[in-house]
Amino acid sequence: MLYVHSYQALVWNHMTSRRLAKLGHRPVVGDLVLTKNSNSDSSSPVVLTADNLQEYDIHNVVLPLPGYNIVYPQNE
Repeated sequence: MLYVHSYQALVWNHMTSRRLAKLGHRPVVGDLVLTKNSNSDSSSPVVLTADNLQEYDIHNVVLPLPGYNIVYPQNE
């Protein structure tokens, strides 16, 4: 499992670097952000749209680890 987790981290690091190089340090339409679910202590990812883009900054953007049953960003 150590090799699998290491490879996940490698892919995540490459994708994070690529995202910052291509899209900069601001959220863009299609990014995923975490919002607090009012009914529980968990968070769920939300896709940014033009309507809610101004409500978030780069600190709210999340990039998922590659894996099974994962929601991925809907942009480049």
